[in-house]
Amino acid sequence: MMKRKYSIIVPVYNVEKYINECLSSLINQTYKNIEIVVINDGSSDNSLSLIEEYSRIDDRIRVIDQKNMGLGYTRNVGIDNAVGDYILFVDSDDYISLNTCEEIEAVLSYNNEVDIIVLGRYRFADEVYMQDPISKGKTCFETGESYLLHCVKNECFTASSCNKVFNRSFLEKNELRFDTVVLYEDLLFVFKALICSSSLIVMDSPYYYYRWNRKDSIINTIKEKDKDVLYTVNMMEKFLVQKNKIYLKENALYKELIFTWVGNALLFKYPQKKPFSIRANRIVKEVLNDMNFKKYVQYFLVNGSVKKKWKLVAFCALYAYPIFVIGIYLYFNIYKRRS
Repeated sequence: MMKRKYSIIVPVYNVEKYINECLSSLINQTYKNIEIVVINDGSSDNSLSLIEEYSRIDDRIRVIDQKNMGLGYTRNVGIDNAVGDYILFVDSDDYISLNTCEEIEAVLSYNNEVDIIVLGRYRFADEVYMQDPISKGKTCFETGESYLLHCVKNECFTASSCNKVFNRSFLEKNELRFDTVVLYEDLLFVFKALICSSSLIVMDSPYYYYRWNRKDSIINTIKEKDKDVLYTVNMMEKFLVQKNKIYLKENALYKELIFTWVGNALLFKYPQKKPFSIRANRIVKEVLNDMNFKKYVQYFLVNGSVKKKWKLVAFCALYAYPIFVIGIYLYFNIYKRRS
């Protein structure tokens, strides 16, 4: 039987400090039948020279150079140029274990034609490594939808596309691509993929290493486009209608997913990092006052099955905003650091 080929897609933008570690982890994979599609998204530093140097060392690397188009567009270029059976996304400031593709191949040898594989993940900063929970022990799921709801219930959902392996035929069949307008393209893409998936396997061991809390990362800047969370929520709702899964909108776990994801993406981020920023607090308040999102927050106040901690967070966010900001700041900067 011919061995599967894996396409590893690496979008690159101004990461000269990190790209060596990333590409070294890819060219030294113990499983050799791979291609590495590296797309330089208009970097202004030395990133392009470095990846071209790697391409001269290893002919499995294909370099695509383009003007700056954004992460969603760049990943789509990678998908369109991939020829492998399965696709992995690796951000250019991250890296993966050297045996990642070999272990994936071993799993697929017993589970042919799986739509999605979820990989265990470490997040690291300043030489401190922390393993993210990704399934709380369960490894096989009949559908991506069942995995999504399981993870929300057990508070272990990660919206990143980078710790997931996608069957390329599955992506093509369902016409799945990243949104090129919205800032939070990862959640929308992963959500759509999970809703469409009819088979999913979890590999619990950490294979993906996510560089967390980079000071120069766009994630740590205040920007108006953070309000794209509202667009993303609306697009998720429209997708459920399109796929005749409108029943999910009324599912308590789906509502929890929306509230907690928007919380982690924006509502909790600014208070813990910029609690006194007028601009940051204005953006958070605008999101909280959006009528479509507000119904998810209000749901937490009236539903008896919602955990008490989320009821408290929802109440303070809507009706005691200063306490909400102080509470989030103290939780992340004092309690979480001690625990």
